[in-house]
Amino acid sequence: HFNQKGVKVFSSSQKSDNKNRITFFKNSYFVCMNLMEAISTIDNFKINNDECVRELSNLLNSNVCVTNGAKGCIVIKDDVITRHPAAEVKAVDTCGAGDSFLSAFVCTEDASFSNLWASKAVLETGTTVPNMSDLYE
Repeated sequence: HFNQKGVKVFSSSQKSDNKNRITFFKNSYFVCMNLMEAISTIDNFKINNDECVRELSNLLNSNVCVTNGAKGCIVIKDDVITRHPAAEVKAVDTCGAGDSFLSAFVCTEDASFSNLWASKAVLETGTTVPNMSDLYE
C-alpha cells in the first residue's frame, strides 16, 4: 500500500523462537532478514546460490537483503545481486549488531556501509551505537 504511494517501506523481523512471518512483508521496497529467516522461508535456501536469492525476492515481490553475521550479506535489488563482506573485527558482544545494520541500511541502502556500522557496534559489551567518528578510527 505505501509502496504504491511512493513511500519506501523497509521490513524486517528477527526470527528467534517465533514463527517466521517474513511473507507478511510481501511487496515491501526492501525485506531485510537474517540467514535463519531466509532458510525458513525457502526450502534448501543457500546464500551463495543466486537462484535461491532470486526465488526469495520473487516470492516476496521485493528487494531483499540477507545478513549472515561475520560473513557479510547479500542484496538483490532490481534483480541485481551484490555480495558485501563484513568488516573483520574482534567482536566482544554481538547483541544489537542486526539492529545497527538495519538502521544504517534503511538510512543509506548501502550494505557495505551497514556492515561497517554493525562491526563497530560489536566492539563493546552491551548494545552500543557507534558514531560517525568511530568509523574513521
